Amino acid sequence: MNDFIINNIETITVIGFIFTFIFLIVIISLIRYLYELFTENKFIIVASSNIVSGELEKQFMVRIFNKNMNDIRISSLGFSYKENNIDFFNQYLEDNKLSNNHKVVVLSRDYITLNIHTNKLKNVILDINKGKMKVSKLDVYVTDALGITTKIKAKEIRKIILRMIKESHKLKQIELKIEKDKLKKENKTEKQRNKIEKKIIRKEKLSKVIFKLKNLFKSKK
Repeated sequence: MNDFIINNIETITVIGFIFTFIFLIVIISLIRYLYELFTENKFIIVASSNIVSGELEKQFMVRIFNKNMNDIRISSLGFSYKENNIDFFNQYLEDNKLSNNHKVVVLSRDYITLNIHTNKLKNVILDINKGKMKVSKLDVYVTDALGITTKIKAKEIRKIILRMIKESHKLKQIELKIEKDKLKKENKTEKQRNKIEKKIIRKEKLSKVIFKLKNLFKSKK
């Protein structure tokens, strides 16, 4: 037996190293799994845009997945923009016909969905921007009952909002140009009308003068 071990020491060492390596990977994976179950980062947030069935207007969809082993109650969810929280928690309650004091709980390994009309979010961002077109970093957030907040960057939604703002601005410029051209045309028409009216008045005055002169010559005769 000892001779076998001595003769195959290199092979046994390699096999032992491989088994030890596999064992360590299993242990690390288990530790990571347990860490994710108990870590403060309890949520996975997925934010996207889509057409909700039955709705004509495009909406943003936010899904909050609870990856924790326990059910979690949330107190706030929405968007974070320029140090402002755009809270849609009350809208979630309203959309799901829940009372204002309802406690929203995300079950373990389950999720909730929030749908927001694109124009509603766009208008809030425009108000915060105070008319500026540039859209800064936009995050989606969810806060649990303990006050722990999870955030992710809403890159896709930010791009859509920026595009919407640019399109709205372009449309507004077109409308202003149309209105300006309309006013210009009306002013031109008004000037032409005034010119014609003045011409008519001058003719009338001239006719009166001529008439008086004729009468004057007739009286002298």
